[in-house]
Amino acid sequence: MAISSGYLNRRVVILKLTETQDEVGQLIQEYTLVQMPWTRIITKTDVEASASRVTNNATMTFIMRYSKSLENPSSTLYLGFKKQIYDIVSVINVNELNERMEVTAVRRTNETFDPSAFRPSR
Repeated sequence: MAISSGYLNRRVVILKLTETQDEVGQLIQEYTLVQMPWTRIITKTDVEASASRVTNNATMTFIMRYSKSLENPSSTLYLGFKKQIYDIVSVINVNELNERMEVTAVRRTNETFDPSAFRPSR
């Protein structure tokens, strides 16, 4: 079943944590943009989160179109939404049809990002 465009109504950013060196040779960790998919966001309740063994009340499920880059996410991939960074907990290729993915993520409590740095060019 294909996803209609109106179903995906929120824009998120998929970020990768990279290390670069500054002019003095010190390592600097920064987020780089991987992609900006449209998603549908479902906030999980505490009961749903507890059932999946995630005990944080800031657990969200992001439904998006299938993306090969997210099929096997590394520990350096993160999700950004509304100035908040989310750790990707699981990625499910729904019905193995390569049409839709459900990404479950948990909000990092003390880390934010500037979404204006990742705005799409017009």
